[in-house]
Amino acid sequence: ALDRWGPRRLMLAVAAAFGAILVASSAMDGPVGLVAGFIGVRLAGQGALNLVATTTVALYVTRRRGSAIGLASALGTAGISLAPLLLERLIAGGDWRTVWFFEGIAVWALVIPVTLLVLPRRPVAEPTPAVDPQDADRPGAPGVDWTPRRAM
Repeated sequence: ALDRWGPRRLMLAVAAAFGAILVASSAMDGPVGLVAGFIGVRLAGQGALNLVATTTVALYVTRRRGSAIGLASALGTAGISLAPLLLERLIAGGDWRTVWFFEGIAVWALVIPVTLLVLPRRPVAEPTPAVDPQDADRPGAPGVDWTPRRAM
């Protein structure tokens, strides 16, 4: 999906879905709703959003890419680790349904505008020299860059 639609569109779709899952989780009732909500949070938040964010950094950052990916991964891990501490405080002071609802609103209010305003429509293209596929296995040769259609 990332190759086909690009990181910007995919980040918008994942953020919209994650926010919707959080808002819907505020209305869950019973064990089936609880399980569905946690599966949705795990898939959209800790899975897809994290993957798209890390891949977006890899595509947009050309200098010191390793450091940028490491920083993005560390900040993502810190967010996942520290969020329960903040959320526990909010739940202790109010209702868990309200906290779920406002978490979804916060995802929409933060991730979607940042994606629209900060990420350009296309990543920076790195110049890649043309390589004959026969020579691609040679040590030191640059990689072959195929479109998804050509690769299939």
